[in-house]
Amino acid sequence: MDSRLLNSFVVTAELGNVTSAARRLHMTQSALSRQIRQLEDDLGVQLFERLGKKIRVSPDGHALLSRIEEVLAAHRNLEGTAENLRNQESAVLRIGACSQLIERYFAGFLTLWNRSHPTIEIRLEEGGGVELNDKLMAGDVRLVINAGTARQPDSTDVVALGRVMVLAVGTAAFLGDSTDPIEIQDVCRHPLLLLNKNHVSRGIFDSASRLTVPYPMVVLESGSPHTLFPLAEGGIGVAVVPSCIRAPASHLVVRPVAINKRVLDFEICAMWSKKMPLPEYAKRFVTLLGEYIATQSSAPETDAVNAGKIETTGVESYRRGAAASTISNVIDMVRSRN
Repeated sequence: MDSRLLNSFVVTAELGNVTSAARRLHMTQSALSRQIRQLEDDLGVQLFERLGKKIRVSPDGHALLSRIEEVLAAHRNLEGTAENLRNQESAVLRIGACSQLIERYFAGFLTLWNRSHPTIEIRLEEGGGVELNDKLMAGDVRLVINAGTARQPDSTDVVALGRVMVLAVGTAAFLGDSTDPIEIQDVCRHPLLLLNKNHVSRGIFDSASRLTVPYPMVVLESGSPHTLFPLAEGGIGVAVVPSCIRAPASHLVVRPVAINKRVLDFEICAMWSKKMPLPEYAKRFVTLLGEYIATQSSAPETDAVNAGKIETTGVESYRRGAAASTISNVIDMVRSRN
């Protein structure tokens, strides 16, 4: 039986909508409807009840859903095992990641990877948090490197790779000469240059700022951190960016943002579908990438924090005083104030 038909049924049942399922599966609604009808003919049962333009899983469909998911999982495991046996040192690994992580880590890491694994081809797809998860669940990529806040515990396995701080970048007139962490209320006293709300660092900053300055003055929201830096250099405002961005070599001051002496940061993780276990070469990729990120985070010539000449002892003193804040910590703090 064609596994594509089974997968189309599972995705449609999960989303409860043919339009959404067709979008995730990258096909037309009519093609998806044909696949579902073909599967119903093959099985001899009605999988969905059709109520005008709406559908819902039929009792027979519910009875078969878990069995079909088991069949798909077994099929993927079989494919993965066969792939390992057939192509121990020859394969293509499709990976999704945001543009900032690709720029910050992948250029250097892939150079090293290609030298030691010349027959394992890496193909990258750029995207954001939710978009990357959709690509992962649809099977368009085998692995995603994403913010930990995007994890889906029920459907993905996760390995932590490192942490990213939220940074304030501006002239000394705004941020002073210190490189120690700066409290968020002191950042919000100035005009702000922010990334748009698709960025995790922006979500963390917004949640924290609501505790102190609910309505800061935002001069610009941009999809690219590199758009913010020229304005920061011109003294227009303070840019708020994640530390995985390469800060420009300039007179700008770079300081980690903190709330109540807790440095704002978030985890970056490797994630993959539980229904499609990683082959050995992909596990090796995750392990080596984590090691590379760890070395970059401590390399003074490449780390975005140290590019702004931040003394890490200042950050560590904050972290000794209180644990670093994740977005969930910040949200809990907001709720406790309300």
